[in-house]
Amino acid sequence: SGESEGYPIVRDYNVGNVTGFFSTQLNIKNGRRFSTAKSFLQPILGQNNLSILTEALVSRLLMSTGYIPRAEGVVFTRYAVEYTVRARKEVIVSCGVVGSPKLLMLSGIGPGHHLEQLGIHVIADLPVGQNMQSHVGTGEVVFTLDKPVSFNPFHLFSNPANVEAYIKGGGPFAVTPHEAKGTYRTGLDPSTSWPDVEVNLISLTPGLMEQAQNMNQQMFSKWQPLARTHGFILLPALLHPKSRGTIKLRSTNPSDQPEINANYFDDPLDVKTLISAVKFALALGNSENFKKFGAKFYNQPLEFCVEHKLYSDAYWECAIRYFTFPLYHDACTCPMGPLSDKTAVVSSRLQVHGVTGLRVVDASVMPELVSGNTNAACVMIGEKASDFIKEDWNIET
Repeated sequence: SGESEGYPIVRDYNVGNVTGFFSTQLNIKNGRRFSTAKSFLQPILGQNNLSILTEALVSRLLMSTGYIPRAEGVVFTRYAVEYTVRARKEVIVSCGVVGSPKLLMLSGIGPGHHLEQLGIHVIADLPVGQNMQSHVGTGEVVFTLDKPVSFNPFHLFSNPANVEAYIKGGGPFAVTPHEAKGTYRTGLDPSTSWPDVEVNLISLTPGLMEQAQNMNQQMFSKWQPLARTHGFILLPALLHPKSRGTIKLRSTNPSDQPEINANYFDDPLDVKTLISAVKFALALGNSENFKKFGAKFYNQPLEFCVEHKLYSDAYWECAIRYFTFPLYHDACTCPMGPLSDKTAVVSSRLQVHGVTGLRVVDASVMPELVSGNTNAACVMIGEKASDFIKEDWNIET
């Protein structure tokens, strides 16, 4: 369908500034999810220089109070007992886009005015948690199918051969319903040259996503009839949103969850771009390539938006804001940049500005979101950080 709209079929979307359509690449080995824990940690669990503690909550970093602050270790709690661990070389924070800014701020590294409001001594006044960016779209572009070709677990589990195939490492359960995607430029943002939208083919319906998308019963009532129906979502999402979210502390208690303000669609261009992407996804779903499987748009207006003319731009803006579909690709809350960049938190070697002995290594260091899923980029960040650490400490491997 993407090819019929004039876009190329891409064989490897990890190369260059990719525009086109492609099958989704997956971390799967022998029909099972092959996570970074399985690939990086499991092979070295027996090494005497590695200790992994679960059920541990880091409450703060140990910071020196000299002229140039230094991270000297961490304080953490495990099973109601507090422990202190000191670092001989440096501390690496890898708590994710929410957890890393939370820990830094609890330790006195963050926006000075915010920390002062909570009575936290400011060690480094940096814009921590101020640049959150998220791939976000809408789940409203849904089609039903006449032919049984989608990933509906009710139908798949009814065939014992599928379960047997999975046990042997094959069959439909050895893959994912996230089958394919395409990236392209809408042309609405002249300031960039990279794709600004992706469309994801998810071969099941929102009738199976009540909990995954945190729907209340009123919202889910539209989709519930599709639970046992074959169908798919064409999920359009923003790759480079203009809107920016924030992470802030609620209190000085490490057990309290931080305040997450995703701030989706705050910038009008984000809304305009996603409406354009919705229309493109509708055109894809109505193409002959999908129609040969009996694809039909699920023509059930969202009850929250019935005051708008059906499928007008105003209707789609309303629907986008009600059935917002985050892709969990959040990033950029401790962005990388030179010391002269007032939006930057870490250097190009991922070291926190104004502090020694401290690095951040996760998706939060991205200054801008990548034009695709963040998993591979995070693995790259980890690999690059490993090289930096070995270079800085003259470690040979």
